[in-house]
Order: sequence, then C-alpha cells, then structure tokens
Amino acid sequence: MRTRDEHLFGPGPKRILSLDGGGVRGLLTLGVLKRVEAILAARSPAPAQFRLSDYFDLIGGTSTGGILATLFALGKSVDEVTELYFAMCPRIFGWRSLLSRIYLRDRFKAANFRAVIDEVFDKVVHENGRSDLLAPDKRSQHPAIDTDMLRTGLAIFAKRIDTSSLWVMTNNPRSMYWDPQSEHWRRHFVERQETFLPNRDYSLRAIVQATASAPLYLAPVDVQISPGVWGLFLDGGVSHCNNPSLELFYMAALQPFEGADGDKPLSPFGFSWKTGADDLYMLSVGTGTWRERRSSRELKSKTPLVGAVAALQSIMGDADRNAVALMQAISQTPGAASGSSGYLEDLRGLRIVQQPLLTYKRAAPQLESEWLQKSFASQFEVSARRLARLRDFDNSRKKNLGLLHAIGLASGEKLIGETDLPPAFDLPEWKRAAAA
Repeated sequence: MRTRDEHLFGPGPKRILSLDGGGVRGLLTLGVLKRVEAILAARSPAPAQFRLSDYFDLIGGTSTGGILATLFALGKSVDEVTELYFAMCPRIFGWRSLLSRIYLRDRFKAANFRAVIDEVFDKVVHENGRSDLLAPDKRSQHPAIDTDMLRTGLAIFAKRIDTSSLWVMTNNPRSMYWDPQSEHWRRHFVERQETFLPNRDYSLRAIVQATASAPLYLAPVDVQISPGVWGLFLDGGVSHCNNPSLELFYMAALQPFEGADGDKPLSPFGFSWKTGADDLYMLSVGTGTWRERRSSRELKSKTPLVGAVAALQSIMGDADRNAVALMQAISQTPGAASGSSGYLEDLRGLRIVQQPLLTYKRAAPQLESEWLQKSFASQFEVSARRLARLRDFDNSRKKNLGLLHAIGLASGEKLIGETDLPPAFDLPEWKRAAAA
C-alpha cells in the first residue's frame, strides 16, 4: 500500500477521482463507483483488499462529494461507505418544524449533522488504533488533515462566505498554506509578514461538515484560520465547484515557469503533475443531471423574487455543464459518451489544444424520464412526481434512497466499461504481478 507522499510525488502517471455535490443523491455516485471498484479490484493482485485509495492519487469532492472523498481517502470500500450513507441520510435530513421553512431558517439541525460526523470519525480513529485522539481535549481537532490515516491525496471544497471566497483544503504538504515555516513557503510569508494557523492542523471533522452545509438546509461552520480570526464556511456547491473537476485539474496541472527576470515561482497547490493523455487520468462522477423546465406563463404570474430564485438555481447547472464542456475540450475521452455537455452536446474529437492534456471520463446518470427509459427500458418507470422527488437534495425516505442507489448501480453498469479505466493507468505492481 502506497503512502500519501508516494501518491502525490512518486513517479509515473497520476489518477484523479472527482465527486460532485448533491445531498442524498450521493447514492447515485456510490452506485456508479461500485462498478468502478469492481473493475479495478479484478485487475489488482488482491481483489478483496482493494480500495479506491490504492488507485487514485487524488480524490476531491464538494458537499456530499467531499464526505465521500474523505471516506474513500481514509481507505473505506464502496460497500462500507454505502452502508454509512444509508444510515447517515435520515439522521441528517430529518424534518424540522414548519416555522423553519416559513421564516427561512435552516431546515435541519446542524447539531445532528455534527453528531453523525463525529460518530463516523470516532469509528475511523478507533479502527486505526488511535483511541488516544478521542480524549476530550483532542477529539474535536483530530484527525487533522495531515493525518497518516489518509491513504492518498484529498481535496475538499468549501465556500468562506464572510470573505466570499472559495477555499480548497488538501493534505498536500507542499501546498501554500500547509506550513508557513516550510522550506517551500518560508520566504514568502516572512516577506508578507502573515500569520495564520497552518492548514495541516485543520480538523477533518470541521472541514467535512463545512463542505456539506448547504444554505437554508444546514448552518455555516466556524473554522479558526489565524489567531483570533474565524472564517464562516458553508457548502462548496454555492460556487462554480459543485462539479470540482475543472478546479481539480487546474490544481494538479498548474506548473511553475521561469519568468523574464529569471525567477521561478512556486505553484500554490504544490502538485505540478505532468499533463498528457498517457500521464494524467480523471474520472468525474455526478449525482444526477437534468434540465430544469418551467412554464414561462407560470413564472410570469409569480413575483419577481420567484423568477430571480429560479435564475440563481440554474447557475449551478450552468457551472456543471461548463466544467464538463471545458474538460472535454482539453482531453481525450475513453469509451462511450455518458451525457452531453449542454448546448455543445458531445465534444469528443473536438479540442482547443492539439494534444490532449489528460484522459477524462465523465459519468453522470441523467434523472430524465427519456434517459431512464432509453437506458433501462421498464426497470425504472417513474412518474413525474417520483422523478421530482428523486431530484430532491434532502429526500431521505427509505424508498427514495433505495431507488437512487438502484439507479446508480444500473448506471454504473451502463456508463462504466473496462476501457473507461484505461489499462495504461494500471498500477505498476499490478503489471508486475500479471507478468510474474
């Protein structure tokens, strides 16, 4: 099993797993990843012990994708995470009183969410033989993001609303805010005379709660960022990064080049991975896509506020489609298409660079009646009302969760084939075992 630093800085091609946000629809993602795990495990020398953290060098996510990314980076299997998720959703998304909706207060109790997160991390800490970190004076801060319990690279996206800025927090020890006294950044921070709490000390519990605290659903989370200064964080999905694939590529591939003055800067992210179709692979998994359709007559009859809210809600979908389109435009895409990038449709064979910068696969089930019928015939015959419930961020009823997961499993079989996980990116030890 490779260490975090071997994943991040070791030789050879790199592999990224990008996970979208989407509340309870994370069960669609888990269904797709069941297929991914099965294909990769079959290629590994020890299928029963295989974990996604063995293969992917960086796992990044937003909102529900941030929760899943963390659990996978901690070495959990897809089945283990799925079991946890089925148990978590009803506890997090339990209805509050009618007054919370009338007065636009947070619909669900942040305390319930924190209790669930605490239980999950307490279990992880115990399983790793580190029960000493559960002492009252340590529990809230541990595990920190620099923990060796994380088996691979991790990136979590959250929005700091008191400064209106997107934050990405990673466990890369070469990243800008990891340690102001590090060899990489000492000069920079001395010159700017900045003081802050190193990112390496950030609590994973707090970060995971922050990335998934969606506005109007769960209260924002306070995170201390420097002596006497606290930032207020919420769901990274209220930025362009609900689908974080484009930002993950930017982070991983940003390279330092020597300037005219001979000075060679440092990448603030600290990855600087080599690009190319045979050097960088990304699998991006969505939590269900659809085109929101509303009657123009109905919208005109409502107050201007309703129209404004509808426009704002569509921005997330626009950002998702834009990310998919741009990723397709710079990449080589293996296998069959798995959905369009919006008005541009399928961009395979069309690029803005002659040589692809990576191999990129997008797998996103479509929560549209036409797609479900075309893909699965009568397996998922759902009414318009049921389809609307499947699209809900917070519908934690048992029947809804079960149907989401079933669609995810079926979508994995449809959208993910052997060629979508190119053998060229198989781990060296797999190839050596196969040749022996």
